Amino acid sequence: MMACNHTFREASRRLDGMRDVWDEPAPDHSWLARHMQTVDEGWMDRMLARAAELCLAELGDATAPLGADSSGAETDRYRAVERPSPELEGFVRTEVKIYIKYHVTAVLGHQIILSTLTTPSNVADT
Repeated sequence: MMACNHTFREASRRLDGMRDVWDEPAPDHSWLARHMQTVDEGWMDRMLARAAELCLAELGDATAPLGADSSGAETDRYRAVERPSPELEGFVRTEVKIYIKYHVTAVLGHQIILSTLTTPSNVADT
């Protein structure tokens, strides 16, 4: 459900609607949010690598170009910084928005994602 870009509340509603498939209560949105925070990043990387490996094995000898892209995103989070203040002849503490970049490498034409990375916005695309 999270892969479909649903919010935690939408995912909870959809899971609740699937109750006739299994006889267990569906997790609520707060449980889903807490659980997603406990998923290890290394585990997600291994799952992505294994899924890409299986997809590439299915392609066999077929060839396709690789593509890499980076896109910036603005978050709703802020971080505290100290900046010079000419009026106060010193530094003033203020908050600035946090920006991040998503980097992805994929096999074009087959929509197979090989790797992903999230970095702070000040990281270059090299």
